[in-house]
Amino acid sequence: MDNYYINRNAQWNSDDNEVHKEGCVEIRDSRNLEYLGRFATCHGALDEAKSRGYSRADGCATCSYACHNS
Repeated sequence: MDNYYINRNAQWNSDDNEVHKEGCVEIRDSRNLEYLGRFATCHGALDEAKSRGYSRADGCATCSYACHNS
């Protein structure tokens, strides 16, 4: 199980909010992160993010590639 976070700030080029696994090298500013919880895969974290209103949540291409769509 891993800790997952969502970046509250949307990406400038896609308008997506990225879901990251704790320790991801792509996390630039931890002040912009919201803790989602512990999940076995990024899919559970992505579902949780969407249930919190992040309808354009997407997995990070580096740490959550299985959930990365754009």
